[in-house]
Amino acid sequence: MRFINYLSIIIIAALALPTFVSAGISIHEYTQAIEESPKDMKYKFYLLRGKAYKDSGKMDPALKDLNTSIKLYPNRTAYIYRGELFFETERYAEAINDFTTAIDINPTIELYKQRGESYLNTANYVLALADGLNIIDMAPHNAESYYVSIEALENLGDIKLARELAFKVTSFDRGNKKANGIITKYPLKFVFIGENPFTLYISQEDNVTKDKANEIFLMYKRGEKIDANLKNKLDECSTIGKQMIGYLARLKETWDDYFEEVKSLQVRSIKAHDVLRAKYQKQSTAIEHKIEIWEGKSKKCTDELVQVFWGNK
Repeated sequence: MRFINYLSIIIIAALALPTFVSAGISIHEYTQAIEESPKDMKYKFYLLRGKAYKDSGKMDPALKDLNTSIKLYPNRTAYIYRGELFFETERYAEAINDFTTAIDINPTIELYKQRGESYLNTANYVLALADGLNIIDMAPHNAESYYVSIEALENLGDIKLARELAFKVTSFDRGNKKANGIITKYPLKFVFIGENPFTLYISQEDNVTKDKANEIFLMYKRGEKIDANLKNKLDECSTIGKQMIGYLARLKETWDDYFEEVKSLQVRSIKAHDVLRAKYQKQSTAIEHKIEIWEGKSKKCTDELVQVFWGNK
């Protein structure tokens, strides 16, 4: 009778994986359950005891139990726990294998995150980026979803894309420290001021020009009477601003297409990724050249606008 009552309690715990792992059941009790349970249930108790060992920092017996659980019955939970053990002991290649097996059974955000972080720790930034983009797809409004991709892009040298994702994070989490850290580390050289369709594009560092240009813009927007020369120059600068918006939108679309192709093709080698990135880099370089031209025109027009403004002050 003791066997039946005792075993029924432990079986309930096993069926409730992983809730009961830390519910006060001791390693000794799991050992008893292994000895007394039916053959087809033993893998569960090896799994539970392995998790208990891992949580108590006893990695060697934990690994032995998780290996036994998988040998008796390959199961997703055991692969996850063993992957976490490998990650915690810095055996990242083995962690990647286990997380991949678990993802193949049922992909989740947490698994992509764990595998992505493992790729980052092995300097495999291409595959980390692929996992990072999957995370973003699954939870686009969660700031943490962007962390793997941002770190991968930064290490790949794609600073513009890393910064773009950081700006995306701050659009719904303004105070996010990680995103703001990237933006601060790699500041934009230029910023927009004003509103469409009358957008001026000026140097971020030129605060005096920025303030005066904003003042002019507000006068123009409110329909206040201004000098004809001032209005003409403002029209010219606004046209330049719209051109800048168009080219920047094209640049964003180019790299959005790149992200989509990385995900759809599931690029799994550095060589293949380099070919893909070179393709989009060529396209973006041509657009960036146009942007540089219009940046010069924008700065010149803004300087002239300020001079006209002061001349009519």
